[in-house]
Amino acid sequence: MLAPSCYPPGNPEAFVNANLVSSMLEAGWGVDVVTCADNVYHWYPESAELWKDVAQHAHNVEERARTLVHRLLSGAECFLLSGHIIGGGRWAVPAARRALKLATSRMYDVIISRSLPSSAHLSAYIVADKTGIPWIANWNDPDPDYKFPEPYARGNGAGTQMGFWETRYYGAMAKKAAWHTFPCERLRSYICGYLPLDVALRSSVVPHLASEPYRRKGGRGSIFSLLCRKFASSQRSNAFSARCEDISESGPHC
Repeated sequence: MLAPSCYPPGNPEAFVNANLVSSMLEAGWGVDVVTCADNVYHWYPESAELWKDVAQHAHNVEERARTLVHRLLSGAECFLLSGHIIGGGRWAVPAARRALKLATSRMYDVIISRSLPSSAHLSAYIVADKTGIPWIANWNDPDPDYKFPEPYARGNGAGTQMGFWETRYYGAMAKKAAWHTFPCERLRSYICGYLPLDVALRSSVVPHLASEPYRRKGGRGSIFSLLCRKFASSQRSNAFSARCEDISESGPHC
């Protein structure tokens, strides 16, 4: 698995990916995660005991410094390895090299990339191209980031035109991945609306997983359960969560 955000699970992307890895290990899968500890912003408290299984399978690859020399070097290496001129090489290139090294001693059945950030897909593209291992590309957000819908400040909508090199890369990437996964149908419809080729026909919805310690035991009964997120940006209003909290405090029916 190529997931820049995974371990330690200190932000939403990392938390979701760490949950997935933990569930795979719990099911008896063999998993190696190439990740980037520096990519994690610590929004959640860490629990070493809860995530110790993930830690044992995490291979940290640091992103190269954001300097002109490293950008030029990474861009050149990325072009030589993938044939594409695209951003993200400062992590994707060294991560791909680590994954290729792991693949020389392990018999992997599949490559999984978890985006965001999009460097996960670029790295997986290189590894899949060099090894021929089937690749599953997971999308948790629109990419490139200017494809975000309004009111996100960086987003201009799905109809925003991509440049020549980006169009070329995303077309090749969409074709190279054997399968694409999305956490919900709404996001799948949105992204498949601008990705080329037959991505919608080679895709499925895989909802996010909850780690075992937080799963409710037994049936729900008549109790309304709500998982409330306390972090919100200006584009993600807390009004709905606050209203639900008001309702829950007003009586035992929730």
